[in-house]
Amino acid sequence: MSIFSYAYSVPFPKDSKITRSQAFEALRYKARAPMAFVPAIASAEVLEENPTYIKRKTGMKSGIEMTEDINLYAPSLVTFKSNTGQLVTNLISENAEGARFLTFTFYMPFPDVEPGSEAEATKKREMEGACKGAVAQSLKVMLEMFEEGRLN
Repeated sequence: MSIFSYAYSVPFPKDSKITRSQAFEALRYKARAPMAFVPAIASAEVLEENPTYIKRKTGMKSGIEMTEDINLYAPSLVTFKSNTGQLVTNLISENAEGARFLTFTFYMPFPDVEPGSEAEATKKREMEGACKGAVAQSLKVMLEMFEEGRLN
């Protein structure tokens, strides 16, 4: 079994007026309806929800279906743990200079991929590209929601 473990950050625009709480509200929206944020996701159905937890059934465009337990730790962290063993985090952070970042971490087991194989190298390259795209697209949608006045 091969494991894909990766983290990727994108900076918020320096001139952005979005607050941390507004950015977190966008992540809460993403937890409920992720399709616009993550291109690889085809569908999502919320099965259970309270202010700090969401359980959802997620369908990927690849055909994989999973159930995810999502924990919301306002104002900076959302964790997604699936029944496939996958763990993803979405983090809103700042550096010492006050610049804000959106960082996703990914831990994904691939049971049918042999460690050290060419298939593993190919899969990891594909996943890095998909993960980078998911973070960039998530920030883009977050900022669009802010500009449209859809975040409190």
